[in-house]
Amino acid sequence: MRTLVRCRQLCHRFNALTNLFLAVDYNPSKVLRHFFPPQLYYAFRAVQLRTGAVVSGSTVLKLLSHEQFTPHDLDIYVDINCDLSALFNFLTSTNKFTYAARNTQHADLTSEVNIRRRQINDCVLSSDYSTCGAITVLDFYTSSARKIQVILCVDEPRTCLLRFHCTAVMNYITHDSIVCLYPRATLLDKVNCSTNGPLADGRLLLKYAERGWRPVNADHCMPHDPRFTKGELECWAVRSFQDQHCLSIRIAGNLGHGAQAVAASGVNRVTVWEQRRDGFGGMALEYI
Repeated sequence: MRTLVRCRQLCHRFNALTNLFLAVDYNPSKVLRHFFPPQLYYAFRAVQLRTGAVVSGSTVLKLLSHEQFTPHDLDIYVDINCDLSALFNFLTSTNKFTYAARNTQHADLTSEVNIRRRQINDCVLSSDYSTCGAITVLDFYTSSARKIQVILCVDEPRTCLLRFHCTAVMNYITHDSIVCLYPRATLLDKVNCSTNGPLADGRLLLKYAERGWRPVNADHCMPHDPRFTKGELECWAVRSFQDQHCLSIRIAGNLGHGAQAVAASGVNRVTVWEQRRDGFGGMALEYI
């Protein structure tokens, strides 16, 4: 990955060749095939374009890092206020996933979504996930126990990433791009910085440490580590999605104009955040 990043900077022609290699070698269908057939990936991209849904979590980290761990589920983040019918139809009709309500959820999928929308309108955000920018998590299973989680977000789904517990999982897939917010730390140096202070779950940080991402303390690294002084983990910095620090890989193959005509507008908004030391050895990320 370090060599590829450097190759992009040599010249326009070499940059184009590098981008072509990245588009082939990092095709999302390689990891999404564990959840639905590769021939349906194009249809899923069309659903993403229509709803603004993004894929995040361990599945994207596996794709970017080429590590051999197996994600247990697929996490799809989507704005609860978009037209969710396309996504639900893709899961339940096309791929035969079945919605499995939790104890606190309505057994009927449509009713559950309507209840959560009313909670947002009434400003009742009492969910366990409200601190992460989500209103609820919907579980879908196949007969072979494959699992997809649909995280219904209060706002544009990428803003939920800023409330994650560590930098290693701050990566996402849209309908046309794969984006890593902290590529040097995550892909080159294989280090992981906790975020959002005491809200971070130590068990989750340990899980990624066991997979090879060494935890780093922002307070200890700050005085001498260039990652923190002038790089992507710089404190008191203002960052944005797909800024100069991000790694963005264009997904090969364009969607048809018919699909683009119904694209969701939310995922195209520019999102900016401020990052600083949080006093707990990690970084605090605040959406602006």
